[in-house]
Amino acid sequence: MIFPALSGTEAALMYESWRSGRSYEPSTFEVGHGSREAGSAVLAGIKTVCAELLEKYGSRTDTQAFAEFDGECAVRLHKACPIPAFLIGSDSLWRYIACVEMWELVVWRHGSEDESGVSVGKDNFGLGGRWESLPKRLWMRAEVAFDPSLDEPYELAVRGGMDFWTSGVIRRLYAGSRPFTRALVRFQFPEAGEFRGREYRPQTLSLGAVRELYKRLRHFQAFTALATLDETGAKELIESIAADLRA
Repeated sequence: MIFPALSGTEAALMYESWRSGRSYEPSTFEVGHGSREAGSAVLAGIKTVCAELLEKYGSRTDTQAFAEFDGECAVRLHKACPIPAFLIGSDSLWRYIACVEMWELVVWRHGSEDESGVSVGKDNFGLGGRWESLPKRLWMRAEVAFDPSLDEPYELAVRGGMDFWTSGVIRRLYAGSRPFTRALVRFQFPEAGEFRGREYRPQTLSLGAVRELYKRLRHFQAFTALATLDETGAKELIESIAADLRA
């Protein structure tokens, strides 16, 4: 598939123009190989998903809406956007998706009012930390939680909020092992539940306790190849080092 892509400079100019109330039409280049038509079809699917999600959530600005949106958007974006493996790490592609195809959704999801109007951190458009881009981190959430053995393969992807997925999984590099990620989701969110505000219930550990678990797991990463563990081994490791945190 061939996709349009956006350089960091062009994306920054687009962002600064928007912040100052001007429009800016960025110059794009292309990434990938194969068919442009296939890439265009994927982008059309993303546009449809964005329009439907804005219609469903756009009138709400409460934390529960944001949490529910993240889970649903992760699943629907992943279904609509079959990114070839060699393009998953292309920040220029994710910048294009964030700044062109999903601009309104990023503004809604991460916007806040200030003296000049709506303010949105530029990182959410892919102009900062590698994992801050909204479409990239949501797509990756569904990618690593996908479990084809389940009746609903995306069942695990909708459990948990942004703090768990971004701070606990994506930034901590557990995404390098799907079995480990799935074991961590099942440990913290052992059954399907619902959001109460921004928090998903039921959950095993409190917010403070699960953050301590991340630290301990990071320690084990220094001398244990987590990516080599199957889901059973990962489950045993997680439960053993979290035993005293349950209280």
